[in-house]
Amino acid sequence: METTYGQRIRQVRQRLGISQRELADRVHVTKQNITQIERGYRQPKAERLVALATALGVSSDYILGLQETM
Repeated sequence: METTYGQRIRQVRQRLGISQRELADRVHVTKQNITQIERGYRQPKAERLVALATALGVSSDYILGLQETM
């Protein structure tokens, strides 16, 4: 089973010990928006994906599953 970008975001966020609220504050969205992205209900636009990757300290390629290592 392939890992989705939402699952990758959740895994990195949890590994860093960051709450959904804290990540949301870092990228200027609501906590509900982060929840929807992590669950696969919402797809972030390119600029939001870059902001999420930057906030988590990983590459957007990693989030998208194009790169296996952080």
